[in-house]
Amino acid sequence: MQAAQFIATKGTQVAISGAFGPNAYDTLSAANIQMYLAPSRREHTAAEILVLFKAGKLSKAEAATHEGHH
Repeated sequence: MQAAQFIATKGTQVAISGAFGPNAYDTLSAANIQMYLAPSRREHTAAEILVLFKAGKLSKAEAATHEGHH
């Protein structure tokens, strides 16, 4: 959640991650930051994921993707 709060203060418009917990999702959503899911395959580099994003090939996260850490 601290990372979500940090990027929200930096004018971030889009976040790409493999998963979004409920606290991060709520924080980013409240800051109007769009969230997209990175492919689960670990072979992709950050540059390749950026290309996929620009091509419109990443799925938008419409809710938290897991329960979060307790």
